[in-house]
Amino acid sequence: MGSGARSGGKYRGAAPGAKLIVGKVLDDSGSGSDSAIIAGMQWAVAHGAKVVAMSLCSSFSFRLLLSAPNTPPSAAF
Repeated sequence: MGSGARSGGKYRGAAPGAKLIVGKVLDDSGSGSDSAIIAGMQWAVAHGAKVVAMSLCSSFSFRLLLSAPNTPPSAAF
């Protein structure tokens, strides 16, 4: 990613005009319900989000990762 100096400002970074809306849907131990996650997405949209990116991990997927770290997720199911 760059400043756009060489392109006269035409090409600048991945999303130069992006504005972030930051929220939290899980508690401090990383736990939460499906409804809390959905409510968080609805909250983001209500506050103007056009894209919602979330990073979530369930205890099942974490156990799967520990038991088979070199297995792609698509092969685990």
